[in-house]
Amino acid sequence: MSKNYKNWTFIFLAIFCCLFSRYPTCAAAYPLFGTLNYFMRITILFVLAAIPTTLFGQTDVKTDSILREGKILYKSEKASWKSSDIFQDRFKHLLNFYGTYFSYTEKDTTKSVFCSNTAVPYVLMTMSFTDQNDTITVDTLAREFTTLEQRLYDIKKRTSEIIKTDNFFRTVPDANLNIVPVIEGNKRRAYILTGPKKPGVVILGNDYLLEFDGSNQLTSKKKLHNNPILLYHDKNDSSSSVSYHTHAIESGELITATDISTLMLYSRYAGWKFHYCISKNKVSIWNCKTQELNIMDRKVWERIHKEIK
Repeated sequence: MSKNYKNWTFIFLAIFCCLFSRYPTCAAAYPLFGTLNYFMRITILFVLAAIPTTLFGQTDVKTDSILREGKILYKSEKASWKSSDIFQDRFKHLLNFYGTYFSYTEKDTTKSVFCSNTAVPYVLMTMSFTDQNDTITVDTLAREFTTLEQRLYDIKKRTSEIIKTDNFFRTVPDANLNIVPVIEGNKRRAYILTGPKKPGVVILGNDYLLEFDGSNQLTSKKKLHNNPILLYHDKNDSSSSVSYHTHAIESGELITATDISTLMLYSRYAGWKFHYCISKNKVSIWNCKTQELNIMDRKVWERIHKEIK
């Protein structure tokens, strides 16, 4: 079955569910339909969540870019998360020589590079993670930076200096600002995310995007959300499988790459199946299990919720 045929099958089913749920007299005349009526209403959201974003007037280009950036950040943050724990547990003897670390992806491998605190920094050790599994390769051979690593190190160092001297950036209690340097082609960027220090909380927002030129001079800085958004969860409470947050106009109509990265990191611990990002005109639906993003017009989304109620 072709992809387009499947898409229109989804649409037909969604329209049928909506129309049928509008006529409760059918339930009185046909008891079996009455039983199905409730379940059809519940089905509507899940059917529409499977429809591609382009069918709601949203271009694939924009959502593909968000997904790509989100997964780049996720791989970096996941590798940094795991490697820093390993470094502190197994390599305490190197802590006196440690300066900073960063992670980056090459093909299907993500590497975490731990750097020295010397005047001319070098690589203390490297940990590598593959996409196919969680196998970790540890290389304790001290070495010089590769060209790419030197550039990523310089971006992170420059970003750290900017954060310390610019009131544009905020801190959140019981949280850290995490710098993720990214180089794609000629584009040099640094994302800044806020990570919680305590379990049971997910922090969206208080995130930033910095862009640099080839000389690592700052060319632009942007708040991706106006304020930090704290979402609390209890791993022992499975009653809530859906989470959401809202976007002000300044944050844009769509979910951000930093939102997706954070959801990929924490949703399985929180037990979330879906997350909704609600803006003035759009609703971004993130499927935490399949890691798929779909966009709906907010008016359509609200109409569906009204039907379900």
